Amino acid sequence: MMLLRLTCLLGLLISFSTNAQLLVDKIMPPSPNAAAIMKYCDHPISKNSGLQKIRIPIHTISHEDITLPLSLNYHPIGIKVEEEATWAGLGWHLSVGGVITRIVRGKNDIGIAESDLGTKALGYPFEHIKPCLDDCPERKTKIFRQTVCNGLIDSDPDVFFFDIFGMRGKFLLTANHDIHVPSIEIKLSGDHPMVATFIVGENSWQVKDEVGFIYRFRTRELTETQRHYFDFKFDSNKTLFDYYSDVATTSWYLDEVESPKGAKVNFEYDVDANGKSHYGTNGAHTRMNINDHNTWDVHYSHYCFPDIENVQILAENIYNDVYLKTIRYGGNNIQFMKSGREDMHSPAKESRERLSGLDFSLFLDITKEPQKLDKIVISEGDEQSSYDFSYEYFNASTTDSVPRLHKRLKLVKLVHIADELEFPPFTFSYIEDHPLPSKESHSRDLWGYFNGEEDIRNTTPSDFFNYNQPERLLEVKGRTKHFSQDYEMSGLLQKISYPTNRSVEFVYESHDYHAVNHQITSFYGAKMSDGNFSHTVDPFVSGGLRIKRIKETFPSDELIKDYVYTNPDGITSGELTITPFNHEHESYGHKSSGNHYIRYNHVKVKSGKVHKGEEFLFRKQN
Repeated sequence: MMLLRLTCLLGLLISFSTNAQLLVDKIMPPSPNAAAIMKYCDHPISKNSGLQKIRIPIHTISHEDITLPLSLNYHPIGIKVEEEATWAGLGWHLSVGGVITRIVRGKNDIGIAESDLGTKALGYPFEHIKPCLDDCPERKTKIFRQTVCNGLIDSDPDVFFFDIFGMRGKFLLTANHDIHVPSIEIKLSGDHPMVATFIVGENSWQVKDEVGFIYRFRTRELTETQRHYFDFKFDSNKTLFDYYSDVATTSWYLDEVESPKGAKVNFEYDVDANGKSHYGTNGAHTRMNINDHNTWDVHYSHYCFPDIENVQILAENIYNDVYLKTIRYGGNNIQFMKSGREDMHSPAKESRERLSGLDFSLFLDITKEPQKLDKIVISEGDEQSSYDFSYEYFNASTTDSVPRLHKRLKLVKLVHIADELEFPPFTFSYIEDHPLPSKESHSRDLWGYFNGEEDIRNTTPSDFFNYNQPERLLEVKGRTKHFSQDYEMSGLLQKISYPTNRSVEFVYESHDYHAVNHQITSFYGAKMSDGNFSHTVDPFVSGGLRIKRIKETFPSDELIKDYVYTNPDGITSGELTITPFNHEHESYGHKSSGNHYIRYNHVKVKSGKVHKGEEFLFRKQN
């Protein structure tokens, strides 16, 4: 019997074509609004991460025993070349309510619950053959590898992220679930332990924390991906040999929170009676060469290359954007008003040339263009107040033939109005010494940040594809992947002027590190010996930026804080490490699947002031 099964399996493997071998490398990212929380999960805001909190409180909902803060947050790590602005502006994230989002890697892990999208594919947790990640016996067998390469099992679990009332983290689904289970339960660890339950029949989530609060996520946001596979030499000599498209739920938004005492806060979104949004964004194209071993390493792909000398994947994603409309609680409400924007493509607004010759969207009914947040109106009893958002655009005067690829929404002013009294505004300025490039530019360093070196051969994968990629050589076979501190600061927040005649300025510098966490070295040891870890650079550099100085200016005083990230012996205390997952299950290995960030084991804060143009540092704080 075992021999018969093996013979049938081999027959199936032989029957699969080269096209099937490429399915192992497919991904599907969430929309820009939902993806904004990924920065906070992968690069935590803390002094030991070199990333200080930049937050503007908007309002706090207080309803019986529910307290919900609304705030505008900025993440200072930097702007990726392909990064789109959220509806609150580039780099900004409006923290309100909650969302569970994910990167779909390989097959859709919850395809079994997505019958309304025309799919019943069994993703990672439901496979009849046990998937494995870092090191397991199956991974070493030829049959297992062939099975993965031919798309018969899912090679990678999807990565889920959550933001619930500011509690953030990420998790994977546990492998080997029964296909008939009504729900999947994940225990989330961390400072606020919770249990997340995926309800299969509803394609929704319910999260319950240790205190007894229940959070229900029912409103779904979809992503449609379209991928073109080329036998690629140069742009003038390439042949389209395969095309793939799919759609999946990538985000679930918070609809209701219920307290232990039964109080509720409800969240309403701009969707139709069936819960579907008709807004849509067409993301920038991304290119990568999957045969380039030095820049591409998604678990099994290094032995799943097709028999073509150099395959290039051109991918584009269409996001079925979901926008928050109203929050209701105890007879009060908060409304979110929005309008169209100029920096994003949309199937509802205009068309771009399609290499496949197909319609923009094969699955989504998109009739409305992307939106920006214009105003938040807070109505509590007889009192009403609002926050008005004002914008400009980075590269507003671009003369490029596709201006939307260069423009990005720029928040410049926020005005609070209460009791018909308009307060002085918050104003924001940014570093614009070097204009941000096109979102499809090849001017990107090893980590995807702008480096000012345009080279069509430089096809650095995005974080979505490259989620577990260890840092490699800064220059590979002549391809420009150097980092540039000056260029990677482009578009970053430089100064906030507050209504209280106070201003805060930020000075940045590049991350560096001297040590590598044992979880990384234990798995990537052999690969690292030929990479950026060979001490050709010491200290090592890493993508993105950290806060070097914060300067606060008052009408009669000027204070400074310098952040020093070295050990007492003057060597950087930075360690390349992996952001932990927040699930408790240990049924499979996943130590190399997280994204990498730098943690500093020693951070000193030198405080001081400026007097008559001279700086005086008078205190060190560990």
